[in-house]
Amino acid sequence: MNLKPIVASIILGLSGSAFAASHTMMASQNQLDAMKTNSYKMDSMLSQNQGGTGLSSAETQNWFNNVTVGGKINLDFLASNHTSNGSGNFYQGSSTNDLQLTDAALFFDVAINEWTKAHLSTNFRQGSVNANYSTLSNYLVERPSNLPLLDEAYITLMNCSQSPLYARIGRQYATFGNYDVYAAVPSFTQLLSETNEVALVGGYLDPSSFAANIYTFRGINKTSGSNPRIQNYGATVAFGDVENMGFRVDLGYLDNMADVAYVSASSGLSSGYTNRVRALSADAMVMSGPFDGNVKYVTALNRFTYANIANGGSTTNGAEPWAAGVDVGYNFNMMAHQSRVGLGYQQSGEATNVGALKLPQKRYQAEYTMDVSKNANVGFVVYHDQDYSTSHGGTNDAHTTGVVRLGVDLV
Repeated sequence: MNLKPIVASIILGLSGSAFAASHTMMASQNQLDAMKTNSYKMDSMLSQNQGGTGLSSAETQNWFNNVTVGGKINLDFLASNHTSNGSGNFYQGSSTNDLQLTDAALFFDVAINEWTKAHLSTNFRQGSVNANYSTLSNYLVERPSNLPLLDEAYITLMNCSQSPLYARIGRQYATFGNYDVYAAVPSFTQLLSETNEVALVGGYLDPSSFAANIYTFRGINKTSGSNPRIQNYGATVAFGDVENMGFRVDLGYLDNMADVAYVSASSGLSSGYTNRVRALSADAMVMSGPFDGNVKYVTALNRFTYANIANGGSTTNGAEPWAAGVDVGYNFNMMAHQSRVGLGYQQSGEATNVGALKLPQKRYQAEYTMDVSKNANVGFVVYHDQDYSTSHGGTNDAHTTGVVRLGVDLV
């Protein structure tokens, strides 16, 4: 019996079935590809002029592995023996108190690749609903009045393992001065240095704890209606590492002090500045065992015009504001909770008319903070401010204010 025709017919039959199945699978795949293409085209049409990366979900589904999300909430109870009269005078009226959501911040950090990182943060502050703090009848702490809701949004280009050089561009806090943007009570030196702008920064970071950078940004216009220009710049050098070396020293230069957030809210700068007022900052921090201390200084290097910021008590001279402060602290455990107690003294000069809420001449401050649990802390701050004398444009009065803060880090 010859089996070859039978076997051949079986093989041909099987191969025919396989070919048919393969053809069917290819047809199905082609249909799927066509459907995906049509779906992509529809999504593109729907997304016209809309935000987003333009990438499909399949292309972005692994991005969350490179994203860090955090946040911060600071709730403050404040009480004082004064009430602001709405025009920057803290020494008129009876005692007052308030409960404020001072900070509600969200942070997003994304590692794009080994050379590129992005940072985005928003912060709803107590004054965000009404940016002009001077109209808040009982606002108790001097703060910048024009910080944006979009606090920071910048891109950093750097690879620490390959180069000490870096670049950063976007909205950020300039390195002029050294301060805590979430401080319960901003210091005089912070108010004369804190600068938030869309800036371009180029810098150098060395493992030996040496750092330097230069930066530039647009800032406010020189006169009302003038064309916007990138016209302000600054530089910072720093040496030391508080944690490893026990000290750090920073020196900063800013070409126009009118762009400092608190200073820019001065009534005489609402239509622009007349002349550039250069500024210098110097900060020194030390730590030895449980003790820490810092000295801070910020000063204008020339005078504002009388029309921009007048020197209190003068009818012709502009101000050349400065501020200095010293703070010492002791760190210890209280019932197994990390705690710190601190004492400080601050003084300003020719700052009677600086900012929407002015600056006092002297401040004595005491504070205590304690980590009550993981990522949660409680702080107590009491400070006594003395205003300038009447001959220098002040009231010669004083007030005492207390702040109780509950802070939580969302990590």
